[in-house]
Amino acid sequence: MKTTKLAQLGMLTLGLAIGTMALAQKGPDMDREAPMQRFAETLNLSDEQRSQMQALWEENREEREAQREAMQTKHAEMRERLGEILTPEQLEQMDEMRSQKSHGFRHARRDGCDSDKSSREERREMRQDQRQEQRQDRNS
Repeated sequence: MKTTKLAQLGMLTLGLAIGTMALAQKGPDMDREAPMQRFAETLNLSDEQRSQMQALWEENREEREAQREAMQTKHAEMRERLGEILTPEQLEQMDEMRSQKSHGFRHARRDGCDSDKSSREERREMRQDQRQEQRQDRNS
């Protein structure tokens, strides 16, 4: 009995994770119902399970929307406070730095790290090696 409930919870969690990713990657024409229909068919969900998942997805979407709105408010407040500290020229320069992806704040925080393609690949390989070592340590 506990195993069945645990399996159902696991499937629901997996479904939510995949559904969330699908919704996050949706294009302008993608129907929000499509992932739910796929899950319902693939997992052979009952009507009750389908409605429960739908409610949970809707709740999650609403929470994400509330978080997005809160972040937008925070950004607006931060911008206002920056306007009190920086000169108009500095604000303009900051906006320009943010708009330039290759020369923005993220690269400046890397302490002058060269952001060319080869160094990005090297960093990616290092991260992969670290993850592989961590997996091996866990399995040992």
